[in-house]
Amino acid sequence: MLITTPDGRQLCRAGDESELNRLASSAALDSTGRVRTDSTEGGLGLHRLGDEFIAVSAISANGIDHGRLVHFSTGHPLRSEDLYLVEQAAAVCALVVARELVVSSVEEKHRANFVRDLLLGRGGEHEHVVAHAKTFGWDLDRPVVVVVIQPDPVGEDEPSMPTRMPLVERQARAFTSAVAGRDTGAAVTALATETVILMGVGTDTMNLVHELVAYVRGDGGGGRRPFGVGVSRPTDSVDGIPALYGQARTALKVGRQITGAWAVTHFDDLGVYRLLSLVEDDRELESFASETLRELTADTPEAQDMRRTLEVLLATNINIAETARQLHFHYNTLRYRVVKLEKMLGSFTDHPELRLDLSLALKIMAMRGINS
Repeated sequence: MLITTPDGRQLCRAGDESELNRLASSAALDSTGRVRTDSTEGGLGLHRLGDEFIAVSAISANGIDHGRLVHFSTGHPLRSEDLYLVEQAAAVCALVVARELVVSSVEEKHRANFVRDLLLGRGGEHEHVVAHAKTFGWDLDRPVVVVVIQPDPVGEDEPSMPTRMPLVERQARAFTSAVAGRDTGAAVTALATETVILMGVGTDTMNLVHELVAYVRGDGGGGRRPFGVGVSRPTDSVDGIPALYGQARTALKVGRQITGAWAVTHFDDLGVYRLLSLVEDDRELESFASETLRELTADTPEAQDMRRTLEVLLATNINIAETARQLHFHYNTLRYRVVKLEKMLGSFTDHPELRLDLSLALKIMAMRGINS
């Protein structure tokens, strides 16, 4: 017997140990251990997968879908009477959830207000903030980074009955579960449009962030709705948290512009994109790129190919041999391409200022997704 989230992440389980071990190789679970609630006729009702029989019922409280109660059986077929018992057990779970929601909603409001004050620089003195955070089980008396997670802008969820919990809240719960086993003192809070995590600095913070993203995303599970992630630099004082929040949001915004969906970006990796992101007039940026790159801005395979050649040339500081090696071109073929590029763009091999303009123009095209 399993209790899972609506998208199938296991919360708890019970049963014979040998059956639970066998469950790990079941076709009903993906490689991350998530029950495939999205690919088995919505996950509800009776199902058969080979010699496995499954009964699934929704745990719904106050019109919100909170999870699934899943009963597995091997060798013993499950019938409508078994499904009825699972549904009744799910109803009892729903009553418990409803009772806990009344308490947890008040607590979550206090946590969110506290974090919001921290992000806006209204948290108060360091000692007061640290002491207040401890009442929530959070450890802010150490170097921390700010991680911001926002759902990527895509179409709305398909309508379902019962109504699912708001997307940001679902993602916050998923990240809370992911962080729990890795940083017990981390703060995870759902705000209006994003999830914010204040977590300790480790030897490889970005590797940990990628682990959290992989856990939540799963094999098409909690990450069926794409999200972007921005990570700040560290600070050892709560006074620095507002600035870190700004860094994380900037990293998320620019990383999404460069990479698209599922972007996970550290503020220190932005480079010159940080400056370009401050230019609010998109038309001015696009005009600069168009005037600098000329016909290379065209949406054609040839223009894209020549832009790639130019990009590698600039990255190697006009090292013809190294560029030819990276692009798998003959040396003379690349020299011909350089001549062709200079006819279009000017003598960039002799003018560092022009090379800088060309490099910025290419980054603008990448950031704005222009003909990429």
